[in-house]
Amino acid sequence: PPAGLKERVLAATTVTRQLPPVTATPRWRRAAADSSAARRGTSRTFWTMPKIATGIAAVALAAVVALAVITIGTNNSLNKERARNQAIAAVLAAPDARIVSGSTTAGGTATVVASHLAGKIVFTSSGLRVLPSSQVYELWFLGPGKARGAGLVPPAGVTGSTAPVLASGLETGDSVGVTVEPAGGTTAPTTTPIVVLAVPA
Repeated sequence: PPAGLKERVLAATTVTRQLPPVTATPRWRRAAADSSAARRGTSRTFWTMPKIATGIAAVALAAVVALAVITIGTNNSLNKERARNQAIAAVLAAPDARIVSGSTTAGGTATVVASHLAGKIVFTSSGLRVLPSSQVYELWFLGPGKARGAGLVPPAGVTGSTAPVLASGLETGDSVGVTVEPAGGTTAPTTTPIVVLAVPA
């Protein structure tokens, strides 16, 4: 060291303000604190993630269930409609199928395709007077001394024609009649039929 350095340093110590003592944290303690903080963070993350995952899983499960219900419902509807159309086609193609048509007192015409072998009829109409919501057209099998319900005639579409009605229970000697009844139908005719179509044997 240069000459006089020791004297200058010792002289400077008498006039230089000292810094407060430094309390250093031992390295092992800092490491332990860091590890503890990491565990706390991991613990919070560990407990938070299952909650988030559970919520997401619940929403996903609900969506899957809803989609499955819609799909099953749609498939059931399609299957029922397909079966109905096949049954109607079977009546129309039956070897003993007979067609009879006639005018109604409510305007328009009614048509029946009947098969005694199948014991079924297919009914359609066009040009019927539109009824108020409190009334419906109801279809009947009119046998000797008795009338048996055969279903309700759906409202006419934009073309004025009603969708085919497939009815089972045709017996020998039956005619097919249509009456105007209260909404929901009745167990027996309450009005005079607007048309009666005799089904050929």
